Amino acid sequence: MDKINSPIIIHSNTENINLEIDKINNKKKKFITQYPIVYIHTSSEKKNVKVYVGETNDYFQRTDQHIKSKDIDDIFNCKNNTSFIIGHEHFNKSLTMDIETQLINYLFACDVKLLNRKRNPQNMYYPFEEKNKIFRRMWKQLNNINSTIFKPERIIRNSAIFKASPQERLTKEQKEALELILEKYNNAKNNVEQKQFILVEGTAGTGKTVLLNSVFYSIYDSMYDQIIKKHQNAKSTIEDLHNVVDESITSSINCYFVVNNKEQRKIYDDIAKKYGINKKIIFSGTEFINEMDRNNKKADLVLVDEAHLLLTQGKQSYRGKNQLNDIRDRANIVVAMFDKYQIISKEQVVEENQLDSLIQEAKDSNNYLKLDKQLRMKNINAQRWVDDFIKNEHISRIPNLDNYEIKIFESPEDLHKAIIDTTRKEVFSKTKKNIDEELSKIKNNLSRLVATYDWEFSNRTPTNSNEWEVIIGDWSLPWNKQNKSKKNKSSWVENENTLNEVGSIYTVQGFDLNYVGVILGDSVKYKDGKVVFDPSESKNVKLTSKRTTSDGTMKSYARELKKNEVNILMTRGVKGLYIYATDKQLRDALLSAAKDKNE
Repeated sequence: MDKINSPIIIHSNTENINLEIDKINNKKKKFITQYPIVYIHTSSEKKNVKVYVGETNDYFQRTDQHIKSKDIDDIFNCKNNTSFIIGHEHFNKSLTMDIETQLINYLFACDVKLLNRKRNPQNMYYPFEEKNKIFRRMWKQLNNINSTIFKPERIIRNSAIFKASPQERLTKEQKEALELILEKYNNAKNNVEQKQFILVEGTAGTGKTVLLNSVFYSIYDSMYDQIIKKHQNAKSTIEDLHNVVDESITSSINCYFVVNNKEQRKIYDDIAKKYGINKKIIFSGTEFINEMDRNNKKADLVLVDEAHLLLTQGKQSYRGKNQLNDIRDRANIVVAMFDKYQIISKEQVVEENQLDSLIQEAKDSNNYLKLDKQLRMKNINAQRWVDDFIKNEHISRIPNLDNYEIKIFESPEDLHKAIIDTTRKEVFSKTKKNIDEELSKIKNNLSRLVATYDWEFSNRTPTNSNEWEVIIGDWSLPWNKQNKSKKNKSSWVENENTLNEVGSIYTVQGFDLNYVGVILGDSVKYKDGKVVFDPSESKNVKLTSKRTTSDGTMKSYARELKKNEVNILMTRGVKGLYIYATDKQLRDALLSAAKDKNE
């Protein structure tokens, strides 16, 4: 393939953009004036930054249309406004529409008010394979021009809101699942089909959350288009139109998310706010049930992320017997994302025959979907090694992997240092400017320490210390979520103060990390050539205590739940898995497996 040149970017106050165009040579100028281009209009008043993104075959004609329609006067009338025109010798209509969509995706994760939300992703076209390279060079140039509006790409791609939002092209599996769910939803709305239960199974990292968000915001986009069409002849600014859309959708939408993971709910809330949805649509299982009962309502659609975290027995805050059944009673369509290997509490256990029954019910209605493609861990052989360790209780030789790193450490100090070092490597390999600024962002890089729940933790303050800690010999770090003085609405993995804390399943489940440093406590051992999961060493009473089964007997699920805990922790890393084990025999076996790969 021929060398791909960097995009041409002209930027200036909107009134003076012509002067900037005249400054460039004629060879480059034609890519601005005669080719399709992408443009960005921005305005800044104090901390309020507004952005509009577009693509056109004729920048001047399109700008004239904006001026006559007054649709983005909020930007043009601001003294501190800047227009960006982006051209490239390979731009065609499909490529500029794709670049426009990707710009919207990236800006969605920036601290700006985006005046256009509608995306127009394209199918295959020439030169599709050049898009990412052109876009990344373009974004780097934009970041160099204004790093306040255009955050560093690393920060954006590491953000949980970017990873959870429907930003990338869906896989074939996800697209087929999306189409089926939307078909069922539309049929139910038209009374063709009623009371649908759709079950989507997928292990960690197969894109369940992105699919769920894609379903909801496809419905949102459809409503958005209908309302915009209805008001398109009104002489209003885009921001005013958005206010009309937001009010209309907020009052009429009858679709909800149920997310029993507190950390994940923060991300869903952030995405909803970005879309201007001003009413509560994200609930825990108990909250949703109570909300429907309080208002005597039934939902059109409920999207349940991590349905394996729903309660299957009552407790003080929930008086029912099965949250999934109670949610289904209060909705026409329920879509449940499920992974039996991520159940983490005896209160969530689904008996094998009950799960088989749910799967069969979904299959009988052609409503069963399975996501198999691994989208998180960069190398499938890394996933296989983890599966062998957990499911087969076997330590195989640690393979040399492309795009993924499995490393074993001899001490917790070395593990912690390695996690800190990965954040520095990630930062400095991507930028050579603003070193002081980037140093302050090291803690935001998504590499964190986590551990099995083998050390005491409680919401009560410990009697002999200020914090509950993970203590190994002379080394210690505090457990997560204890620093109440620093108010931070972000999730634990994104909180800048957590690089020197130890996370648990309760703070990392559902999230990606670049590198995950896993401390395997005494509940994971090695004896007689086998990995041994010993729940008696766990401090998690929700894991160790028994529960009543459907036939009335008491049963322990502790061993299965302990395996699930380790599975969740070991499958967080996109680029790498670092491990330290407190059990000497296990540590030696892992070190031996790592040594073998180099021989």
